Amino acid sequence: MNTEPLKNIELIEAFFEGRLDAEEQLRVQILLDNEPEFKEEFELYKTLVAGIKSLNTEEIKSQLRKIDEELDEKPNQQGNSVFSFFKMPLAVAASLILILMSSGYWIYNSNFSKQAIVNRYYVEDPGLPVLMSSGNSKAFDEAMNLYKLNQYQESFDALQDLLNSDSSNDTLLYYCGVNLLKMEKAHEAIGYFQKVYNNSTSGFQLDAQYRLAVCFLHEGKKIEAEKIFSKIKSDISNPYRESAMKLMFSSQR
Repeated sequence: MNTEPLKNIELIEAFFEGRLDAEEQLRVQILLDNEPEFKEEFELYKTLVAGIKSLNTEEIKSQLRKIDEELDEKPNQQGNSVFSFFKMPLAVAASLILILMSSGYWIYNSNFSKQAIVNRYYVEDPGLPVLMSSGNSKAFDEAMNLYKLNQYQESFDALQDLLNSDSSNDTLLYYCGVNLLKMEKAHEAIGYFQKVYNNSTSGFQLDAQYRLAVCFLHEGKKIEAEKIFSKIKSDISNPYRESAMKLMFSSQR
């Protein structure tokens, strides 16, 4: 990442605020197409502004007021009061915050992005115990070992081979979905989890229900995700209840 955050801030900000003429807009597009550092700054600016808008507004205002109060007590060399965050557009304030925080982008993605929130509350599946087996059972154990070693693609491929001869096996379907979710392929995992969730006799029904909602959350399908999380929340014996409540709350922010 560029170590000088947003050195093109004025141009980028003017672009987002619609203050550029046609020639300047073309210049921005050329830079985006040909200058990786400019594109990185452009995306960083957009991400930070969106992130700040999505966080707790009152908490942000409270922190900025504290900064304002401290700055107002310290006049500059000409004896004038120092600038106020609240006299500037949110975009400008966000940019200044980023400049003050050299690791701002990392902090946002590590703590406040959708992926970070899901990761914080997500309940991992530890996998099934591996026994000394033979035949298909041995092949499944090998696939499970691969999953536990974080070799998700290899585990998925091995489970898919087993599904070719046992296409309705809920265990195979469920762990195919789990592997896909770990590979950040939530869209593909949905079909596997839905099949297991719709199977009322499956021992993985609750596991699939929870992870189906997580997939919907990853895919930006908040309504579908919240419907399932709400069902989990209403079941006090559901092992995923606490996680579901936190994820549902986070998705509504």
